[in-house]
Amino acid sequence: MLKAVSMAMPTCAVSCFKLPRKLCKDITASMANYWWGETDGKSKIHWLSWKKMAMKKNEGGLGFKDIEAFNKTLLGKQIWMVLTKPNLLISKVLRAKYFPNDSIFKCKPQKNAS
Repeated sequence: MLKAVSMAMPTCAVSCFKLPRKLCKDITASMANYWWGETDGKSKIHWLSWKKMAMKKNEGGLGFKDIEAFNKTLLGKQIWMVLTKPNLLISKVLRAKYFPNDSIFKCKPQKNAS
């Protein structure tokens, strides 16, 4: 249940915004703290390292996602959508706002960009 809830909560934010590395680490630390926190003032046993828990299930892990890599993947998916489906409304809006004269690969981030 922890994995289902904790991985679903940041999905909207990570698909729209590039999160700072510190925030990604804080989210991961919160998940680990909940998993290994303490009960009645006693620390829980760390049965697995977080690195092992973040491995894929078929590789012996529990399948937790690396938040920073997940963020980059979902933002890449947005770029792919803009490139492959240029007639969608969101593609037109993003193109008009962020790169009206250039390619998405040549545009510079604006100061007011999110």
